[in-house]
Amino acid sequence: MLLLLDEHQLTEESLRLRYLVSSLMGDIATAYFPEATVQLYGSSVNSFGKMGCDLDLFLNLDIKESKPGKTTSAYTAEFWMRRMSSGRLAQQKILSVIGECIESFGPGCNEVQKILNARCPLIRFTHQSSGLQCDLTADNKIALISSELLYLYGNLDPRVRALVFTLRCWARVHGVTSYISGHWITNFSITLMVLFFLQKREPPVIPTLDQLKSLAGKNEKFIIDGQDCTFVRDLNKIGRSANTESLDKLLIEFLEFYGKFDFKTSCIDIRKVCISCCSCDSCSGKSVGCAV
Repeated sequence: MLLLLDEHQLTEESLRLRYLVSSLMGDIATAYFPEATVQLYGSSVNSFGKMGCDLDLFLNLDIKESKPGKTTSAYTAEFWMRRMSSGRLAQQKILSVIGECIESFGPGCNEVQKILNARCPLIRFTHQSSGLQCDLTADNKIALISSELLYLYGNLDPRVRALVFTLRCWARVHGVTSYISGHWITNFSITLMVLFFLQKREPPVIPTLDQLKSLAGKNEKFIIDGQDCTFVRDLNKIGRSANTESLDKLLIEFLEFYGKFDFKTSCIDIRKVCISCCSCDSCSGKSVGCAV
């Protein structure tokens, strides 16, 4: 399993290339919206990305104060936010402007699509030089936090990433997941399933989200869109697991555990490490990275 991880995980060169594309998009965005920043999220930065995975970019327009040296313009985010009747319409307009700019001036950017009526509006394009398919969104702060949380879990214990990569590969080979959009289980869901399983071991391999929250400092407390996104970010504050089970045993136990799981009526909760009814609040998407 460790060999599988080494073969498929993102290389340092690939990571540098992804940050370069992010920087290029940031240059384009600030030409129109001087206060904006472009940040990576998702597989590129959460420690679970594999070679060839999409590049997820977040256009951050929520800047509380102007940056030194930046000039204002008629195309600032504040201008559009005040002009439009809703935040969603403003985001769609801003992304439309950025999409046109990427299509006209983005170096090596092809096949630009404006998918503005999606639940989370986005600009999709291919960066030809790197071969990366990129998605740029402007309203996905929860995804940034989820990326931080997954990175933390992935670096708490080396067995976490190895088990996730193995099961993702197994799921793809056996048709459990698919590159084609549809009613498939996602890689993100498989990752949460692994985290939940490792939390339930005796002793646990990794802590629950509530335990991470209890270790958080004052500067690590965040409420985003009404959701509590508080958890410790410092790995040194988290004790090492006393669990010494091998990867082989964990893999077998994982398959046995979910082989008996009632997916029709139950969901998992990595916040409290409990199994809940699918109609409960924890399964309604109200908790960050909490349920599948």
